[in-house]
Amino acid sequence: EFLGDVDYPTDILTGMSAASDHWPFVMQGIPAIYMHEEPSMRQLVEGRGWGHTTADYMDKVDPRNLQEGTMLMVRLLLRMATQTKKIAKHTPLKSILSYLEKSGMKKTLEVQLKWHPDSPR
Repeated sequence: EFLGDVDYPTDILTGMSAASDHWPFVMQGIPAIYMHEEPSMRQLVEGRGWGHTTADYMDKVDPRNLQEGTMLMVRLLLRMATQTKKIAKHTPLKSILSYLEKSGMKKTLEVQLKWHPDSPR
C-alpha cells in the first residue's frame, strides 16, 4: 500500500527472523520493518558476505545500492508519516508465540537459546 506507485522492484514479505537487530521489538509486539537488497551473484557464490564481520567497512558498500535504498526508504517513511489512519498494530505475545510455533521457528529458537516465552526478548 505504501509503495503502490513506486517504480522499483520490491517484494514485501511478512515472515519473522530472529537474526535481526529488531527481533527484541518484534517479540514485544512492536511492528518492525527489515529492508535489504538481494544478494549479488558474488555473495551467492562466496557466502554470507562482509556484513557483521571484522571486515564490515564502508569500502564494501555499493554507493548506488545505498542511494537507491535510501530513496526508497525515505519515500516509504514520508508516506507513513502523512497517513491519517493507523499504519500498524501491536501484536499480542500470544499471537507471536503461536505464529512461531506454527511456522516451525520455535524449535530453531530453542536450539539457539532464543526461546523465552515467559520473558520475551
